[in-house]
Amino acid sequence: MITTSLSDKISTSINNAGNIIYSSVALGQRGTLTPLSKYEIHYIDKTSGQTVERKLGIGGKAKWVDNENYIFLRSRGLYFNNITKPESEAVQLTLSTVDGKERLLADNVMFDISKDGKMIVLTDPSVPEIILYSLNLENISLTEIASISEEAFWPTFSPEGRYIAVQTADFRNIKINPKPTIKFFKISSTNNNHELASHGNSIDLDAYHQDYMFIDTWIK
Repeated sequence: MITTSLSDKISTSINNAGNIIYSSVALGQRGTLTPLSKYEIHYIDKTSGQTVERKLGIGGKAKWVDNENYIFLRSRGLYFNNITKPESEAVQLTLSTVDGKERLLADNVMFDISKDGKMIVLTDPSVPEIILYSLNLENISLTEIASISEEAFWPTFSPEGRYIAVQTADFRNIKINPKPTIKFFKISSTNNNHELASHGNSIDLDAYHQDYMFIDTWIK
């Protein structure tokens, strides 16, 4: 399901306990080129029976890993933190390519985390690639396990973690006919070898806005 959000809440994430984290930016400052320094991450705690909201720090596109840990984008990097720790203790995740080079991230990079917290998918339209990582919580590290060439954004795991949906567009004709589409990719795993492949299905969209339209729900 595609959701169009015109509110200040962006990339809302809900964990199994029902608690919420989301990114926020003033509507007048929101746009593709808005720097991440303008975004804030907020936490809504509902476990006590009362709704309590507080600011976690500066950053964008925050996602839960589990009920206590979350990952967010800031200053061209992915950061990991625990909900009980201050912003200053966030750990930057090292993103390396398969040949060992460090991967730098642009502000328009987007990511999602699988429901079991074991994989992260990242899109970078400027490369362009969809990149799949495994997440190790013991040493808080990422390992690239698969990638595929595609101009994509707003990646979203299916609930069981076997598929990835992304939005795509023709960025060379973005002002004339961007041809927005949802595409699907299958994750295959054999003997610890992983592969991303097009699932062949796609859905054409009748509207395009990279900052306001995102995939948030899978319908079986």
